[in-house]
Amino acid sequence: MALVGELRSGAEEWIIILERSCTLLQEIVGVLSLQWQEKLEVDWGAISMAEWLGDLTQETLDIIWELEEGPDPQLEAYIDWGRADDVMGICNALFAKSRDLHFLLEEDWQEMVVDAKLTKTKGANDMDDAQVDTKIAATTPTATTTTISATSAAVITSTSEV
Repeated sequence: MALVGELRSGAEEWIIILERSCTLLQEIVGVLSLQWQEKLEVDWGAISMAEWLGDLTQETLDIIWELEEGPDPQLEAYIDWGRADDVMGICNALFAKSRDLHFLLEEDWQEMVVDAKLTKTKGANDMDDAQVDTKIAATTPTATTTTISATSAAVITSTSEV
Protein backbone atom coordinates (compact mmCIF):
# COMPACT_ATOMS: atom_id res chain seq x y z
CA MET A 1 0.00 0.00 0.00
CA ALA A 2 1.23 3.48 -0.87
CA LEU A 3 2.26 5.95 1.76
CA VAL A 4 -0.27 8.58 2.83
CA GLY A 5 1.94 11.39 1.48
CA GLU A 6 2.03 9.74 -1.95
CA LEU A 7 -1.74 9.32 -1.91
CA ARG A 8 -2.28 12.98 -0.99
CA SER A 9 0.14 14.02 -3.72
CA GLY A 10 -1.67 11.77 -6.21
CA ALA A 11 -5.02 13.26 -5.18
CA GLU A 12 -3.69 16.79 -5.71
CA GLU A 13 -2.27 15.79 -9.12
CA TRP A 14 -5.67 14.44 -10.12
CA ILE A 15 -7.32 17.77 -9.19
CA ILE A 16 -4.68 19.59 -11.27
CA ILE A 17 -5.44 17.31 -14.24
CA LEU A 18 -9.13 18.06 -13.75
CA GLU A 19 -8.45 21.82 -13.76
CA ARG A 20 -6.20 21.62 -16.84
CA SER A 21 -8.87 19.63 -18.64
CA CYS A 22 -11.37 22.33 -17.76
CA THR A 23 -9.00 24.94 -19.20
CA LEU A 24 -8.72 22.94 -22.45
CA LEU A 25 -12.50 22.76 -22.69
CA GLN A 26 -12.70 26.54 -22.13
CA GLU A 27 -10.26 27.09 -24.99
CA ILE A 28 -12.21 24.81 -27.32
CA VAL A 29 -15.48 26.54 -26.46
CA GLY A 30 -13.79 29.89 -27.06
CA VAL A 31 -12.63 28.86 -30.53
CA LEU A 32 -16.04 27.42 -31.44
CA SER A 33 -17.85 30.45 -30.06
CA LEU A 34 -15.66 32.89 -31.96
CA GLN A 35 -16.12 30.92 -35.17
CA TRP A 36 -19.90 30.90 -34.73
CA GLN A 37 -20.28 34.55 -33.64
CA GLU A 38 -17.96 36.05 -36.20
CA LYS A 39 -18.89 33.70 -39.05
CA LEU A 40 -15.22 33.88 -39.91
CA GLU A 41 -14.15 33.21 -43.45
CA VAL A 42 -11.47 30.60 -43.04
CA ASP A 43 -9.16 29.15 -45.65
CA TRP A 44 -9.49 25.56 -44.49
CA GLY A 45 -6.73 24.36 -46.78
CA ALA A 46 -6.40 20.60 -46.58
CA ILE A 47 -9.00 20.25 -43.81
CA SER A 48 -12.71 20.86 -44.21
CA MET A 49 -15.04 22.50 -41.72
CA ALA A 50 -16.60 19.09 -41.05
CA GLU A 51 -13.21 17.54 -40.25
CA TRP A 52 -12.26 20.48 -38.04
CA LEU A 53 -15.53 20.23 -36.10
CA GLY A 54 -15.14 16.47 -35.84
CA ASP A 55 -11.62 16.82 -34.45
CA LEU A 56 -12.68 19.36 -31.82
CA THR A 57 -15.69 17.28 -30.86
CA GLN A 58 -13.54 14.19 -30.46
CA GLU A 59 -11.11 16.17 -28.32
CA THR A 60 -13.92 17.31 -26.00
CA LEU A 61 -15.25 13.75 -25.78
CA ASP A 62 -11.80 12.41 -24.92
CA ILE A 63 -11.43 14.98 -22.15
CA ILE A 64 -14.84 14.25 -20.64
CA TRP A 65 -14.39 10.47 -20.85
CA GLU A 66 -11.07 10.72 -19.05
CA LEU A 67 -12.61 12.86 -16.33
CA GLU A 68 -15.63 10.58 -15.99
CA GLU A 69 -13.32 7.63 -15.31
CA GLY A 70 -12.34 9.45 -12.15
CA PRO A 71 -9.25 9.04 -10.03
CA ASP A 72 -7.52 5.90 -8.89
CA PRO A 73 -9.77 4.41 -6.17
CA GLN A 74 -6.85 4.57 -3.71
CA LEU A 75 -6.88 8.37 -4.02
CA GLU A 76 -10.59 8.88 -3.33
CA ALA A 77 -10.19 9.32 0.43
CA TYR A 78 -7.64 12.12 -0.11
CA ILE A 79 -9.41 14.16 -2.79
CA ASP A 80 -11.04 17.49 -1.99
CA TRP A 81 -14.40 16.45 -3.43
CA GLY A 82 -15.95 19.90 -3.04
CA ARG A 83 -13.28 21.36 -5.29
CA ALA A 84 -13.38 18.38 -7.65
CA ASP A 85 -17.17 18.52 -7.98
CA ASP A 86 -17.08 22.27 -8.69
CA VAL A 87 -14.48 21.84 -11.43
CA MET A 88 -16.28 18.81 -12.86
CA GLY A 89 -19.53 20.80 -12.97
CA ILE A 90 -17.77 23.51 -14.98
CA CYS A 91 -16.28 20.88 -17.30
CA ASN A 92 -19.70 19.33 -17.91
CA ALA A 93 -21.23 22.76 -18.64
CA LEU A 94 -18.39 23.54 -21.06
CA PHE A 95 -18.85 20.18 -22.75
CA ALA A 96 -22.57 20.91 -23.22
CA LYS A 97 -21.74 24.36 -24.62
CA SER A 98 -19.20 22.87 -27.05
CA ARG A 99 -21.80 20.34 -28.20
CA ASP A 100 -24.37 23.09 -28.80
CA LEU A 101 -21.86 25.22 -30.71
CA HIS A 102 -20.86 22.18 -32.77
CA PHE A 103 -24.48 21.71 -33.84
CA LEU A 104 -24.89 25.42 -34.66
CA LEU A 105 -21.69 25.51 -36.72
CA GLU A 106 -22.56 22.29 -38.49
CA GLU A 107 -26.01 23.66 -39.34
CA ASP A 108 -24.51 26.92 -40.65
CA TRP A 109 -21.92 25.00 -42.66
CA GLN A 110 -24.56 22.74 -44.22
CA GLU A 111 -26.64 25.79 -45.15
CA MET A 112 -23.59 27.35 -46.82
CA VAL A 113 -22.98 24.14 -48.79
CA VAL A 114 -26.62 23.98 -49.91
CA ASP A 115 -26.61 27.68 -50.83
CA ALA A 116 -23.41 27.21 -52.83
CA LYS A 117 -24.90 24.24 -54.68
CA LEU A 118 -28.11 26.15 -55.40
CA THR A 119 -26.15 29.14 -56.67
CA LYS A 120 -24.03 26.89 -58.87
CA THR A 121 -27.14 25.04 -60.13
CA LYS A 122 -29.00 28.30 -60.77
CA GLY A 123 -26.05 29.61 -62.76
CA ALA A 124 -25.93 26.40 -64.80
CA ASN A 125 -29.71 26.50 -65.35
CA ASP A 126 -29.52 30.12 -66.53
CA MET A 127 -26.87 29.09 -69.07
CA ASP A 128 -28.96 26.08 -70.15
CA ASP A 129 -32.03 28.32 -70.57
CA ALA A 130 -30.06 30.71 -72.77
CA GLN A 131 -28.82 27.82 -74.90
CA VAL A 132 -32.35 26.38 -75.24
CA ASP A 133 -33.74 29.78 -76.28
CA THR A 134 -30.98 30.16 -78.88
CA LYS A 135 -31.50 26.66 -80.31
CA ILE A 136 -35.26 27.09 -80.58
CA ALA A 137 -34.95 30.48 -82.28
CA ALA A 138 -32.35 29.12 -84.72
CA THR A 139 -34.37 26.07 -85.79
CA THR A 140 -37.83 27.64 -86.09
CA PRO A 141 -38.78 28.76 -89.64
CA THR A 142 -41.66 30.99 -88.55
CA ALA A 143 -41.58 33.85 -86.09
CA THR A 144 -42.08 31.84 -82.93
CA THR A 145 -41.22 33.06 -79.48
CA THR A 146 -40.63 30.41 -76.86
CA THR A 147 -40.09 31.20 -73.23
CA ILE A 148 -38.96 28.53 -70.82
CA SER A 149 -39.19 29.28 -67.14
CA ALA A 150 -36.76 27.22 -65.08
CA THR A 151 -38.54 28.02 -61.84
CA SER A 152 -42.05 27.06 -62.89
CA ALA A 153 -41.12 24.53 -65.58
CA ALA A 154 -43.70 26.15 -67.86
CA VAL A 155 -43.28 26.53 -71.59
CA ILE A 156 -45.13 29.38 -73.26
CA THR A 157 -45.15 29.51 -77.05
CA SER A 158 -46.65 32.17 -79.24
CA THR A 159 -46.53 32.12 -83.03
CA SER A 160 -47.14 35.03 -85.30
CA GLU A 161 -47.43 34.99 -89.07
CA VAL A 162 -44.59 36.50 -91.05
